[in-house]
Amino acid sequence: MRTKTSPTTNPINLSPFRRDLLLTALAVALAWFGLSSTALAVDQPPGAGQMLENIEVSDGPTPFIRFLHTRVSDVAGFKAAQFQIKPKTGSATRPVKVRYARSYLEARGYFDPSNGKLTIPVFGLYAGRLNRVMINLSFSGGIQRLSVGITTPAYDGGTYSNPTVIQPRLPGTTLSYDFILLKNYADPITPIIVDSDAEIRWVGTAGVGAQNSILFDNAFYVTSGTSLLRTEFDGLTAVMADYSGIGVTDFHHNIDP
Repeated sequence: MRTKTSPTTNPINLSPFRRDLLLTALAVALAWFGLSSTALAVDQPPGAGQMLENIEVSDGPTPFIRFLHTRVSDVAGFKAAQFQIKPKTGSATRPVKVRYARSYLEARGYFDPSNGKLTIPVFGLYAGRLNRVMINLSFSGGIQRLSVGITTPAYDGGTYSNPTVIQPRLPGTTLSYDFILLKNYADPITPIIVDSDAEIRWVGTAGVGAQNSILFDNAFYVTSGTSLLRTEFDGLTAVMADYSGIGVTDFHHNIDP
């Protein structure tokens, strides 16, 4: 089980399709360290007092997660950070767009008000591609917009990386969702998130293969033995409860909130 962000990671290799593979699809709506430099363009000059140091990118636990590091000078005026990932060419899927309030970033240790150091977890990236990511930093005096290029390594998702598409989604069609949660009983990567273009955009980091998983309260809940785990979108996993003390021996099927 992974309980903290790892500095580096190796791609997870999945076995080919097996007869014991159990998949359950659930439509979900996503509100969705070796340091290296990254391409950076400032689309709008910052207002008075809103200065940034160079942005650096560090690896996340999977190719679908990266961390952007910078420092803001206007600590008192900083309000929020937002990222948006541009869909691949020809995609019919709407972009992953996430906004972090300052209070959330401070609570998770991603913003240090004593020195202005800021880390922005970016998830839902395409693997094996150059991702174009727009960053909006909100201050009391305005918004600073940045364009960042993030190149991710390839990911071997086995069956998930090589789906048989029966009916592709057509451009211009309207769906009430853009992402699907898959539960994998055979491999320790539950849950798996794919988009409506059949691209993998996120995989579980708790090291669990299970049919018990749900998206709830901006995180994924999954079971392991007698324990209930919570995995954040940034890949951090925590044990929420162990029910062995009340006679629970295992979980099966679904989790109801």
